[in-house]
Order: sequence, then C-alpha cells, then structure tokens
Amino acid sequence: MKKIILVMCVVALLVCPVTAAGYSGGAGTEADPYQITTETDLNTLAETSGDWASYFIVMNDIAFTAASMNVIGVMGENEESSAPFAGTFNGGGNTISNFTMNLPDTDLVGFFGVIIDGTVLNLTITTGSAGVCGNTMVGILVGGNAGTITQCHAAGDVICINSNGGGLVG
Repeated sequence: MKKIILVMCVVALLVCPVTAAGYSGGAGTEADPYQITTETDLNTLAETSGDWASYFIVMNDIAFTAASMNVIGVMGENEESSAPFAGTFNGGGNTISNFTMNLPDTDLVGFFGVIIDGTVLNLTITTGSAGVCGNTMVGILVGGNAGTITQCHAAGDVICINSNGGGLVG
C-alpha cells in the first residue's frame, strides 16, 4: 500500500506543472526565467526585491489598467537599505504600455528605479497620459543606470521636478 501511495505522489509531481509563486511560470534562472504575462506579475516583481537579481522574460504585450506599481530597484541611504535591480529583464520584443508613476518627492524614478550590474533588453515601454513624475533622475525606463540597456525604447511624458530627467534614462 505504501508503494502505491509513493508512486501516486511521484506521478502527481511529474504531471502537475510547477510555477513560481507570484509569476506566470519559470524558476528565475538563465535557462528558465520567470515569465511575465500580466500586470499582476509586474506588480509582484516590483514588490519582491529578493527576486531583483533573477532572470525575467516578458511573454506578451502588457497594458497597465490600474494605478502604477512601485519602482523596481531602489537605492537607500546605506548598503543595507539599497536593493538595485541586478538581474536580467528580457522584454522579448514586447511592449508595456499605459505606465504611469507619480512620485514628485522621490529620486531615481522610472519603471526601474536603479539598475546596477543588471541588464534590460528588447523592451518598449510607453506612458499613460499622466506620464512619469519624480524629483531627480527620472526616466520612463530607468531613473539611474549603471547596467546594460540594449534594444529598448520609450515614449511618453517625463516630469522631472529638479534635475536629470530623460525619456529612456534619467
């Protein structure tokens, strides 16, 4: 009887697909990146700083319908409070549209707040009518970049209260 139960458990594990908690699939590795297919996946990424050194791939176009998300990648006042994006985010040639962010008192504002040693590639991002607003170092894709950006495009409005605003990168 124990052998039958063990065999049934093994079969169940092999048959049932395993997906990452909070994402549409993947394991966050280079060979099996986390799959991003929805606005919820993007919000999960923005809220899960422990994943910011992982691999991601956008599987389809995504249009924001609700309020904007938090920035991905932040710099704090010291090393302990900093969590820059250091992973790989492959847009897969897809577009993220209707992105807005209104943080007029915040520095390093964009879809990615700050990238250090990370990579973003093959992504187009467009803003909604409210655009992206921040204090200093404001961009649609990234506020502050010390990583690699390849084949990315941005369109929309950027409002920079103080200094260092740009369309793609602040």
